[in-house]
Amino acid sequence: MRDLGLLDRDERFTELSFPDRRSLPTTAAIGSPMTFDISVHNLEGEATSYRWKAVVSLSGRDMDLAQGGVRLDDGEVRRISVVGSTPEPPGPAVVRVKLVARQESIDFAVTILPVAVVAPPPG
Repeated sequence: MRDLGLLDRDERFTELSFPDRRSLPTTAAIGSPMTFDISVHNLEGEATSYRWKAVVSLSGRDMDLAQGGVRLDDGEVRRISVVGSTPEPPGPAVVRVKLVARQESIDFAVTILPVAVVAPPPG
């Protein structure tokens, strides 16, 4: 964006995004792995360490899904795979990823499904 003249040359910031929104889960069963990718792009003008945290907001509560950290050189972009266990209860939810101690956050909607019960084979 700097090259297009849309940002001041001295503007410093971090980009947090979903690299492919089409691949984000729309449903997840309780207890099953919920997996998606995030991207962090350091445009702070210097090497920066980031901590990130993913939560599931459901029924008025935030439940931890996953967390981690990464150190990026200035200009570096890193794609991070987020994997966590889908929490209870079933229903509509929002997955939110935020950079800890920063303003950046992103989110997407997901429906939590009850655990499928498999009937035992007849016998």
